[in-house]
Amino acid sequence: MPAPNARPLLSAVLAELPPEWDVCFLAPTDLDRSPDDAGLVSLVSTMCYGTNAYLISAKGAERLLESTEDQDLLPVDELLPALALPQGHPRRDVARLLRDAPKLLLYRLRPGANLIIPALRSWDSDTEASAPVTAVVPVARAPCGICGGLQAADHRPGKACVVARGLSSDPQLAALRGGGFCMMAPLHPVLPGQVAAEVDQISSAVGAGGAEQATEWLAPIHEARLRHDVKLPLTATVVQLLNTVIQEHGWLFRVFLGDTARLVELGAVVACPGAPPQPWHADVDFDDGGGARILQAFVALQDVSENMGPTEVLVGSHTRDFHRSWQQAGQRSDHLARQSLTLDAGALAILDGHVVHRGAGNTSALPRRLLHFAFMSAGRPPPGFTYHLVDELVQTPVTLEHFPLDPESSSYSLPKKESTMRSERMRVQRSSLLSVLREPRRAVRLDADGDLDVETGSEQTSQQMPVELQIHLRHPGGTWLSPEAIVGRHPEKASLPDGLRLWACDVCLADVLLAKPGLACGRVVLDLACGCALPSVAAARVALHVFAVDGQEAVLRNAAVNLRRNGAGATALRCWGRGASPAYRWRREDWPRLKNVRLLLWSDPLREEGSAERLMQTLLGIRRWFRTPARFQLGRSQAPRLLMAVELRRYFSMTTLRDEVLELPHFKALCRRRGFSCKRLAAASLPTRLAIVRPRNVAVFSVRPLRSIRERRMPCRSR
Repeated sequence: MPAPNARPLLSAVLAELPPEWDVCFLAPTDLDRSPDDAGLVSLVSTMCYGTNAYLISAKGAERLLESTEDQDLLPVDELLPALALPQGHPRRDVARLLRDAPKLLLYRLRPGANLIIPALRSWDSDTEASAPVTAVVPVARAPCGICGGLQAADHRPGKACVVARGLSSDPQLAALRGGGFCMMAPLHPVLPGQVAAEVDQISSAVGAGGAEQATEWLAPIHEARLRHDVKLPLTATVVQLLNTVIQEHGWLFRVFLGDTARLVELGAVVACPGAPPQPWHADVDFDDGGGARILQAFVALQDVSENMGPTEVLVGSHTRDFHRSWQQAGQRSDHLARQSLTLDAGALAILDGHVVHRGAGNTSALPRRLLHFAFMSAGRPPPGFTYHLVDELVQTPVTLEHFPLDPESSSYSLPKKESTMRSERMRVQRSSLLSVLREPRRAVRLDADGDLDVETGSEQTSQQMPVELQIHLRHPGGTWLSPEAIVGRHPEKASLPDGLRLWACDVCLADVLLAKPGLACGRVVLDLACGCALPSVAAARVALHVFAVDGQEAVLRNAAVNLRRNGAGATALRCWGRGASPAYRWRREDWPRLKNVRLLLWSDPLREEGSAERLMQTLLGIRRWFRTPARFQLGRSQAPRLLMAVELRRYFSMTTLRDEVLELPHFKALCRRRGFSCKRLAAASLPTRLAIVRPRNVAVFSVRPLRSIRERRMPCRSR
């Protein structure tokens, strides 16, 4: 990081350098401490190892590129001295490699006059001879209003004075770097209670408004039973609380993320009495590197005691090594050190985005409310995060540079019970190969328009099929921001299983579920042949519980990743056994929920010849097929509805001498014969919720038994 006197020292260095110079070391490690160095800079005469910063002129860059053209790569601390020393490099192989290369004019700063100092030194060097210079700050300068330290020479009012604060010795910074979290004392006695009242107002309005309000103001959350995540607008009260937090602790966010960090999440988690504990999870997954960094903050809106379900954190779980070993151990946390973040009203806890945590069970009689917000540094958005923001904050991003915000200029309003909020529009990224999705295709590269973020996965789904397609729907409010589909490396001649492909029927069925949330709202949903789980993700937003089943273990493992990353907590994945009659491997805890299944989902069940007969046999023998003692049978008074998306594959029939749709007319005839109604939904007239062109050759049908309707209409006759 820059030294306290970096700006005036840099000006002096540039003024003292001769007209002809190529490279100047700013923080060198010099073995020769000659006492005759009167000026700030001098020619390099000995080896310089450990260089961590340097200036290079345009002419020096041209010479450097000319010297290394068609040559093997060398470390910079080996290359620069080799191109400047009169005798070349001490190592013969390096000297022979650069024998005919033009020499560079290298200069160095006087030892002890470094322009930069290491922020965190975690190594031992036997050649380190430079020592950081303590900043001499005049007493006349005003104290920094954000961090409390004295302003440095280049410190502007309103910016964090990270150098003068002394980051290496700050206990909060040490706790955040070492354990992945830190806790702060309460900041304001009144504002948390006022924000809690606004959270209750939004919750009550959403509860009275139904599915449309829930889609607009609620965000996906792990273990959604008696727990919900409310997205907060920037009202005057919320702005005042955020300003208070950033004014006192904003320097921490600036140290980790920079001044241009963007607000990517703002909401309040409410755990009602009786809420069960969440599964252990991390909000941000590790990628291959180069992604942005995220810091989260939780502010207690009331006193959070041990029985109210405080946030529990696994200490030191924010590192890549921890995540790797934790996955190998089966995500068991019994032997790991944990800490409950019990907070007073207004107290603050800052968490690294990678830290493993959960919300504990609320066994008290009071709801627990936590305001949470997150900032993200510049760079590629990391995988796993959900980006919960209202529409206005998505359209007008807020960064750390905008703080303090003006509470008077806030024009955001809370939802009202009598109003009908418009439903959200989801954005699913797609590549150029998936523009229409008429055929199952595989995303293979990153598209320039940013619609589909495709990366190369490092994990293998299985030894037999090292391929996985992960679709991540990230919700920042009115649109879905930066989702991703990850395709792993696979052999060129290997064929993808059907479940690892994104089908047109999956897109259309998910679009209908999002446009008509009442189909799955409060119901138990069974997704047959779930595939990449896009319909399950759409149904899990409003459903009571979702069963996602498939016949391949690799497909289910991939579906589990998609459901977990999209916050679908109330879901279960099951596999069916191979054979003439597939048998689902249900568990005993599944039976009570299977009795209440009211919606079946199936994407493209009529895609091949003979599938109409098999589909009808499935509907007729579903109780025997499931092999469960639960009373689950089509044809009863509360029979479930089958919602299926069918791709209209046309062919010329020699029997009717016209174009026909494969298997669909046959299935409709079987429905009339067996007592089922098969009606096509007017999906074309529904507003689309996906940023993918809705396929025109896909139709959605609702299938339900007519027998149950007749039984409800006919009165019971006594014998």
